Amino acid sequence: MKIDRNIPIPPHGNRKNTMPFEEMQEGDSILVDDRGEATRICNFMRRKSWKCVTRQVKDGIRVWRI
Repeated sequence: MKIDRNIPIPPHGNRKNTMPFEEMQEGDSILVDDRGEATRICNFMRRKSWKCVTRQVKDGIRVWRI
């Protein structure tokens, strides 16, 4: 096993750069593969005091900001 030194720790909470939640407007939606991911997205939105709704669709689960 090799010990690495001087490797910087990436910033915590970097989801904003990979997920477009902050850019969502009312009526926008995101398609996800599973219910757990949809629940996490809705929980994020609720912490921001946004309302959301999820529906099962043909391709997966869609989460709307309402």
